[in-house]
Amino acid sequence: TSKFFCCNNASVIYNVYTKDNNYLIKQFKKILFLALCSVTFYFLFSVVINYLDGNYMFLSEVLNFENLKYFILFNTLPFGSHLWYLFALLYVYIIYFIIKNVFKNSKIFDFFIPVLLISGVFIEYLVFYNVIRFNYIVVRNFLFIGLPFFLLGRFIHKHIDCEFIDSMSNRLLIISIICSFLYSILESFALGFADI
Repeated sequence: TSKFFCCNNASVIYNVYTKDNNYLIKQFKKILFLALCSVTFYFLFSVVINYLDGNYMFLSEVLNFENLKYFILFNTLPFGSHLWYLFALLYVYIIYFIIKNVFKNSKIFDFFIPVLLISGVFIEYLVFYNVIRFNYIVVRNFLFIGLPFFLLGRFIHKHIDCEFIDSMSNRLLIISIICSFLYSILESFALGFADI
């Protein structure tokens, strides 16, 4: 879901943001508000549940430097861990804004899509085969999932009126869906499930 969420946001943003930076800032504020409300709810919920279970050390277990470091680097939380994509998306907005406005280079975005996606998949396979030992959050964060899927949505929206895409869209879409479906089934049987 997070991947589609990022793609969809990028598609909407590309259309309006190419004309107005204020829209990006507005979206950033909206996601920030949603993220803060969600984290507050899940934090309070976790505190109550843990105290009812007799875990009175919960606050000291979750509010420490180690968890803060993981949150800043990998957008993960010790409670409400599924909310990582909201904070990842905030990082993506910041990166997108800086590259677009400071470096004035939007073509670099297209280069990052395959590089980050392939890197993320490659790291996951290395972890799966125990070549390297990493926590899954090293891949499941703003850099290897948030940014490439956001940029992929931007890329699709940018080329949506392309003649090649118009002529090939139906056949290409059907072939892509079938191949992706078969590959996912094959991979799940062979290797188990992964983030990417």
